[in-house]
Amino acid sequence: MKYLGHFRIEPELHKEWLSASTSSKKDNVDRLTAIEDKLIDVYKDYDDILENYDQMVRESQFKDSSGVLKDFYNNPPASLKKELLERRNEHGLSECPFCGNPVSPNTLDHFIPKSDWPEFSIFPNNLVPQCRDCAPIKGDDYFDNTDKLAIFHSPMYHKALSEVKFSIVIDFDQTTKSICVTPKILLTQDIISCAVSVNRLKLHFKGLQVKNRIITYSKRMLRHWKSLLKENNFDISNALQTRINERSLHEQDKNWETALYKGILENQELVRYLESLTPKEEVQVQNTRVPTYELEV
Repeated sequence: MKYLGHFRIEPELHKEWLSASTSSKKDNVDRLTAIEDKLIDVYKDYDDILENYDQMVRESQFKDSSGVLKDFYNNPPASLKKELLERRNEHGLSECPFCGNPVSPNTLDHFIPKSDWPEFSIFPNNLVPQCRDCAPIKGDDYFDNTDKLAIFHSPMYHKALSEVKFSIVIDFDQTTKSICVTPKILLTQDIISCAVSVNRLKLHFKGLQVKNRIITYSKRMLRHWKSLLKENNFDISNALQTRINERSLHEQDKNWETALYKGILENQELVRYLESLTPKEEVQVQNTRVPTYELEV
């Protein structure tokens, strides 16, 4: 998981971003222009809201403008659409910055939910790349009234997520051939020594159901590799190590995939079982070249 502080825009650029909407020719642009100055004022409060994670966000003063604000996000004019698509897809991320899921995020999370605070519907610092598995789980949740803390960390504002590491311990029963997956979330000494940071990260990862999702992911990937091994003769250890080496040492433990592959390689009984699945004799297949033709579309 990576820290996305470089995604934030500074206050002096808030008006420029908003102009991508207010300069459009949408039918309801006048309603947005009428609240432009108020929006810029409330954008200035955003950083303070996230810093005061032990306080609930005050009630929105933009409920009457909720429809137009959400419409500009859901049906953006061309200039805003370009910015949103770039933020959603052209981020260069290979895992979700919220949970470590090893997929490129392809949706945007409204970190402060637009359902209750529509003023942040098109505010860029509130729009965070996220995987589609996190999106419905996080939903419109924001504040835990029991712990009196914001439930989630924003990858744009909180570096702690980028310092979290994953470990996956795998137990293999040779008799039943059953595989048990136990994910662990590892924190640095600096984080573990701060009770508030620990509580916040607990809320974050519990809120996103990360451990259960890692187990589901691991079982799916184990089925995938078992199927490949039954059909092909290759060295599973080399294959997994190659995948691990695709990431730098600094990034290897910050996503589920490399944590899983390291866990597999650390259990040599499991590795030997996986190796036993490969075809005993390599089937000789005649390499007959079949002509192909371009399909013009």
